[in-house]
Amino acid sequence: MFIVNYLTALAATLAFKLALFSYAASGAEGITSALAWYPRLVLCLGWDVLSSAIVAGVAYAIAGPLASRRPRAALAWSLAVQSAYGLFLIVSYHIAVIVGAPLDKSAIDLWFFYADPSPGGARRLLADSVAPYFTPSFFAQAAVALLAPPLLLAWQRSRVRAVGRPFVWSLGVLVLLSLGAVPGLANGVLAVHTFGLERSPLTMLLGSYLKGPLRVLHAREAAPADPFCLDLTSPVPVEGTDPLIAATAKRTNVVLVILESIGARLLASAPPPMPFLDGLERSRGAVLFAAHYAHWPQTMKAAFDIWCSELPDPDYPPITEVNPAIPCVSVSEALKAAGYDTALFTSADFAFDRQIRFLKHRRLDVMLDRNDLPGHETAWHNAWGIDERVTLSAVLDWTARERRERPDHPFFAVYNMAAGHHPFEFPGSPSGRWLDSETEHVAELAT
Repeated sequence: MFIVNYLTALAATLAFKLALFSYAASGAEGITSALAWYPRLVLCLGWDVLSSAIVAGVAYAIAGPLASRRPRAALAWSLAVQSAYGLFLIVSYHIAVIVGAPLDKSAIDLWFFYADPSPGGARRLLADSVAPYFTPSFFAQAAVALLAPPLLLAWQRSRVRAVGRPFVWSLGVLVLLSLGAVPGLANGVLAVHTFGLERSPLTMLLGSYLKGPLRVLHAREAAPADPFCLDLTSPVPVEGTDPLIAATAKRTNVVLVILESIGARLLASAPPPMPFLDGLERSRGAVLFAAHYAHWPQTMKAAFDIWCSELPDPDYPPITEVNPAIPCVSVSEALKAAGYDTALFTSADFAFDRQIRFLKHRRLDVMLDRNDLPGHETAWHNAWGIDERVTLSAVLDWTARERRERPDHPFFAVYNMAAGHHPFEFPGSPSGRWLDSETEHVAELAT
């Protein structure tokens, strides 16, 4: 029974990897060197071997004792475990493709614990952001994932009794490669993005939950003075010259517009989706920073980079959870000390990612979110934020008042958009990538 469960789980895992491999090789996420990441895929197959063993172990733990007394119950349990694992794999695949991150403790914590501490907040976010992806094609794939592994298990029951030694030795070698070779090469030839192909979903999920307790057990007695404030050089080569070389230092007003969840490559489409932004880039004295890096696709990870010009802690909890009053010198604090008036306007909610815990220490004279903006009571909104026109009106009103009432004081205004969190349309954008074309169009218009 164990062998049949193991082979079934291994087949399902490899099918998941092949599907993800096909997506990555299609160039949907950019072109990469095959020689750079194909070897890593092979070296990391040991994690798939272990994942399959875990699934088989869970199935056999109950089915084994029942096999002699209640064979039907034993078979039913094995079928249920394989079906659940198949569903887990298809969900993991879609999360990897849509979000670009694995389904692990950090993602679960972000969705259900860090996202919005207000009652029902996480449920609203999930409903608004996940529901558009529940399309007929997804449900068809989920049905296949639920049925295929149990059918394969039933087919193998009467055909597979044992496996040969070469097969066992091959699996053992793969495990040793993953445990031994990969960690030593992680910062060298294997330090490339492989879109999750180097991970196995189940071991990644379980490992993310074991990481914290294991770290506590092996923690050193002497902790760094401030482990959540890092000053590291760029992990990738920086091409070109410093864009600030061409800038002329002036005591001028500063407006910072933050558009989350939108990659720079999306702004290069033709026709330009944001012509005014392109015009600003080409204006005299403009400074363009073409790259921005953070360790995790999470609001406060990227925001900490922007506000403090430092890399955040590489672990997944946001700075608002581990050290919100961190004594970094943020751009708003520096400008406030230089005599600037400071303000932050966001279409989102300061409760999201507990941003307020960090921002309240940054010497901002005005802080308005979706709950405080003038006109928010009657404005269109969803779980992520409010109509951008409401926020933009507040920004323009504040800057006009500053110019009128305090002309001798420069100002620093931050406009943080929320629109990029949802499916959206702009001229030249591709259709049918994540959703069925017709469903995608309806979802984009609705959000």
